[in-house]
Amino acid sequence: KSAKSGSTAQTVDVSPTWDGNTYTYKSLDKYDAEGYEYTYTVTEAQVNGYAAPTYSGNGNYNIKNTWLSNTLYVKKRVTGNMGDTNKEFSFTLTATGLPAGASYNLNGTTVSVSNGKISYTFTLKAEEAVTFRLPAGTRYTLRENADNEYTTRVDFNRGDGEIEKLNNTTEISDTLSANHRMTFTNNMNVAPPTGVDHSGYAAYALVALAALMGTVFAIEGRRKKRDR
Repeated sequence: KSAKSGSTAQTVDVSPTWDGNTYTYKSLDKYDAEGYEYTYTVTEAQVNGYAAPTYSGNGNYNIKNTWLSNTLYVKKRVTGNMGDTNKEFSFTLTATGLPAGASYNLNGTTVSVSNGKISYTFTLKAEEAVTFRLPAGTRYTLRENADNEYTTRVDFNRGDGEIEKLNNTTEISDTLSANHRMTFTNNMNVAPPTGVDHSGYAAYALVALAALMGTVFAIEGRRKKRDR
């Protein structure tokens, strides 16, 4: 508050009343001790994840808070002659530095902040994708949970148009300073047997044939003796 021109502004701590829609400050002094009328100014501290508040109105203040957010887009691809396109691959998203009491809609699930962070596990099949919206500047980690049958590559776009290809990677940690896009590609290839050594097969076949012929000759010899 301030009174006559040139006076120093003073800060007063007054608790407003809340009617479900507006805050109202009551029983404020209108004049100072010398009879000068006070001018009151209301300011709101900036909250992490929101733009600086804007003010409008004269006497009745309207304070507007704009949530600053970015998106995290995650897609799954499956390649290779043994890649299972019906398999559900598991991911876990964690985010930290979030305001207490906040909650976020993540793929249709409401996830509440606990101790400044959230954790959410989900699955994706081949060619499925999901988009999450979180406060701008959120620190996050996205991890594809272990599946040792596949090799994994991540194509990561931080919103600058450049795609970083990360081979043998299953975890991304970054700050959501723009809209991020990433594709996790899981590949499984099984090569058919090649270069089998057949060098011993012919020898085994000859031995087996000789044994068979010997048996036949023995049978024929017994028959001739009976005929005599």
